[in-house]
Amino acid sequence: MLIDETTTTTLSPEHVRDLMSTEAFQHAKADRLGAIEFGMRVTDGPTRTVVTRRRFETAGFPEFLKPMMRPTIVAVETERWAPDDAATGVLTGDFEVDVEGAPVSLRGQVRIEPHDGGARLTFTGDLRAGVPLFRAKVEQSAASSVLDTIRTEFALLEEHETTSRRNR
Repeated sequence: MLIDETTTTTLSPEHVRDLMSTEAFQHAKADRLGAIEFGMRVTDGPTRTVVTRRRFETAGFPEFLKPMMRPTIVAVETERWAPDDAATGVLTGDFEVDVEGAPVSLRGQVRIEPHDGGARLTFTGDLRAGVPLFRAKVEQSAASSVLDTIRTEFALLEEHETTSRRNR
């Protein structure tokens, strides 16, 4: 199932990427999503890799999914940022989300490009469920969680943008 979400911000592309790579940002995202555990590591170099682990209870999940899942699941999200493209100002990265304890994975790209004095941020990915009989139903249910996660990131960026404007 295709996931494709875009937002714009007055923050620069570098600011967006750098903010999304901070523990404070990722911890706030985990809290808003209801994670009961959170961990993160960042590896910097010519490329940047951000790995987060979030544990969630499955009590609120749809009933049809519960027989396929444990009482908690762990979402491991990995973002691998490519070197900056100085010529265009476009920042790109690959991301993957694997859900330990559930038959779901997501692979895709994040793109942050200069836009109207700020940035346009786009997440595009392929959501897959490994349950042939219920694939469409599982993907539909998982898509809701994926979109909540992306929209939570967008909301956190917007809040940071608002705070930054107030502090100028």
